[in-house]
Amino acid sequence: MSQQYYESQSCRSEATYAYKKQKHVIPLLMEDNYKAEGWLDILIGTKLYYTVSSESKIRKNITEIKKAIGGRGKSTDDVDGPVSAQNAETTGAAAPSATESSVSSWSTERVQVWFEEVKLPQLKSSLDFFEGKDVESLYRDSCNDKSSTYRKTCEECGLKEIEIRRLTAALRKLFV
Repeated sequence: MSQQYYESQSCRSEATYAYKKQKHVIPLLMEDNYKAEGWLDILIGTKLYYTVSSESKIRKNITEIKKAIGGRGKSTDDVDGPVSAQNAETTGAAAPSATESSVSSWSTERVQVWFEEVKLPQLKSSLDFFEGKDVESLYRDSCNDKSSTYRKTCEECGLKEIEIRRLTAALRKLFV
């Protein structure tokens, strides 16, 4: 949660959708001293939230966040099982993580694997230079309705509307 998140129409739509679908939400406070207001305050209500506004706060809260997540989101249809830190060495992929700090450290190769995982292989050639920090930046642009950078980047990569939506959903999954 942050002021930028609160002001984003896309983020509001996503949060409202999650609420309507009765999806479990684990609020993360991204901005020190931010107090939810308006629609966000109503949706979050009295839920327990975790502060992740700095590296030290992420380290402090990561165990509790993992407990809150529990088994949610684990895929049961992976033939070889989900990528873990142990088998990442053999696949060449880094283990996925929900924290921005780990995504920002992704290599170009890991980003390329992620493009395949989210079924957007066409991005592999047009964004072949992308590293984790670029994925993080793209996510921030996608949350900022006032910025046309995200849409422009997607269009320059030749993405159709449905593919832009797929990319947006995949980015949200990484960071929300």
